[in-house]
Amino acid sequence: DECTEGTHSCDPQAVCTNTRGSHTCACPEGLRGDGYLAGTGCIDIAWTCEDLLLRISNGAPQSKGWRVREVLLYQDQECATPLEQAVTA
Repeated sequence: DECTEGTHSCDPQAVCTNTRGSHTCACPEGLRGDGYLAGTGCIDIAWTCEDLLLRISNGAPQSKGWRVREVLLYQDQECATPLEQAVTA
């Protein structure tokens, strides 16, 4: 029983379930992932971040829609104070 012996390969936050000859790992409610250390583990899905404003300007239009050329993040509603980093395609 890998779960009882502590020899399982589950993320510390995962639930280990003993199976015949092996074990399975699963993330508890509120976490997501596959539950395995060698996989995605268990990640908290309830996270917060500060409010940011996003402005997207398009590059040359394509036959199937717009192409995004640049994404800028601003600290204020007037888009006058950009964040330090800009993402450019």
